[in-house]
Amino acid sequence: MKECSTSGNAVLGSGGKASTMHGMSGETLVRLLDTWLSQRLKGEAWQWLQDACARVAQLEPAASERALFLAFAAAGRRVGRQDLSPVADELAQAGELITHWQPRAWSLDQLARVRLVLSLRDADPTSWLNTLDKLFAASGLEELVALYQGLPLLPHGDRLKERAAEGIRANMRSVFAAVALDNPYPERWLEQGPWNQMVLKCLFVDCPLGRIIGLERRANAALTRMLCDYAHERWAAKRVVNPQLWRPVGVCIDAGALKDFERLLEQGGPADRQAAALALGGSGAPAAQALLARHPGEAAAAASGQLLWDALV
Repeated sequence: MKECSTSGNAVLGSGGKASTMHGMSGETLVRLLDTWLSQRLKGEAWQWLQDACARVAQLEPAASERALFLAFAAAGRRVGRQDLSPVADELAQAGELITHWQPRAWSLDQLARVRLVLSLRDADPTSWLNTLDKLFAASGLEELVALYQGLPLLPHGDRLKERAAEGIRANMRSVFAAVALDNPYPERWLEQGPWNQMVLKCLFVDCPLGRIIGLERRANAALTRMLCDYAHERWAAKRVVNPQLWRPVGVCIDAGALKDFERLLEQGGPADRQAAALALGGSGAPAAQALLARHPGEAAAAASGQLLWDALV
């Protein structure tokens, strides 16, 4: 038995709206970033950024590249590392322009660095990617975080899949988190294999699954097996299983997962039973609904709307 209530390959909501920031979409994005930055930076810092972007945008490729590298390295010192702290209207603008983009955790230097990259001419994808690869190679930790979390804003998104996968494989937790958390790029572009590895690695390095954009939308049968196998390993070692693990499993249930949910309901602690109730209650699989119905207390809690995934730790 395998029952998925959404397609494992579905990518919802992004479409062509922000897949590549060309034409009017790119211009709109730049205007939005400039508005945010101009409202927050003091006169000297804002002037520096405007001048730096103008130098990067110049026609001569070698000079443009040099200007980008110098400004990118200096951005933290020149504009500061204060939190962006976007207000509700700005978050709404962000999500309107790039589906699911919510830069709550961004800082001013991170935004400025992405703005500098967006100044680089991208009409020749090969040349643009070559420069971007050099920038990644020359970047330190804080610069890499800015680049990886900025992936959904960059042009040629379809050509950045391996770059995102490299970030997922990174040993530095902050770099991995920049790709995996609050980032709409993976949902839009990653193939199933790297996506599944990203979700599993979140559990290994203790990153919150609830901050993976599209976690349930990208649920798939292979991920269900990986997560259930991981839970079995934890159980065998008498170790705690993060209740968040069951979020995508509930979307794509197979016979083995159903047995795992039965175990959670009958032998688990309160968080385990609540996770099972939420996962089963949100599943469209008849077998999942039948199992939940045999546990009326948990079924009632799930139906009440008072149980929330984000409250389960």
